Amino acid sequence: MAAKQIIAVRTRRAKGAEEITHLAEAHRGGRRWLSVRDTISAIEDGERFYFEAGSESLLLSVQQDEDGRKSLTVGFEPGAELLLTLPRD
Repeated sequence: MAAKQIIAVRTRRAKGAEEITHLAEAHRGGRRWLSVRDTISAIEDGERFYFEAGSESLLLSVQQDEDGRKSLTVGFEPGAELLLTLPRD
């Protein structure tokens, strides 16, 4: 299965920090928006997503904390802060 490219993000301010709410997947010459929750579910169902940072392609994955909360991670880094380098919509 081919991985889907993430090309932009939507964010909001939460507790004084910028939080990603939606990810844009490249889709037939345009983009298709997915919520973070939908993206996590898709990854858990076997779909693969990546984004490009410079000359690298980084795969997204799901991490679960001790409380059972799930979040996106990028490559081998804990957290998804690298996604904040993508264009905002």
